[in-house]
This record gives sequence, structure tokens and C-alpha cells, in this order.
Amino acid sequence: MRLVADLIRGRTKNNLQHDTALRYAILHALMIIAEAIRHLPPAILAPYPTIPWKDIVGIGTIIKHEYHRVDPDVIWATVKVHLPLLRPIIEKVLADADQPAATHCPPSRASKYLQKCGR
Repeated sequence: MRLVADLIRGRTKNNLQHDTALRYAILHALMIIAEAIRHLPPAILAPYPTIPWKDIVGIGTIIKHEYHRVDPDVIWATVKVHLPLLRPIIEKVLADADQPAATHCPPSRASKYLQKCGR
């Protein structure tokens, strides 16, 4: 998530639409985030029922398999509005995921994915 924030700092939606490398980097980062969330056990996500986890995973699926349906306006709103709001929650979720407990042992692979992406 930090990577995405760094990528869009000082950029506009117009940059996203016309800079292919920027667009691909952001889409790839979103795909990694979505995939990491997909690997989190339901017990980790359950305490956060207001977060649209299925939608987050769904955007990764669209990016991977239906890339022709990717809407630049949705991607821009995701990175400018939704990710900054989601980041503190994800950090809490990952901290919880790394705590061994009966409901989610061993630590989740998702935290490893997001750490590689600069959660």
C-alpha cells in the first residue's frame, strides 16, 4: 500500500490513463493486495464486517482475468480514496494474522505478500 501511495504522489488521473508503466505498476500492486486478502482466513477478517473484503478480492480477479474491464476512474478512486482508508485496517489485520492463535495458526501467507508489496 505504501508503494501505491508513493507511485501516485504528485500524479493525476490523467497520468494514470496515459502512463502505461504507472498504470501497470498500480494494477499489479492492487492485484497483490487483493490476492493477499484472499489468503487471509475468515476468522481474521470477521472482526471487520464493514470492510467489503469480497469486493477487494473481486477487483484483483478483474485485473487478472478481465483486464479489458478495468475502469481507470475506479482504479483512481481506489488508490486515492479507498486504499488510504483501508491501510490502517490492513495493518491491524496483518498484526492480528501474525499472532498465533487457535483460530488462525500459523501466521498467514497474506502478510508475507503484502510485506513484499510494501504494505
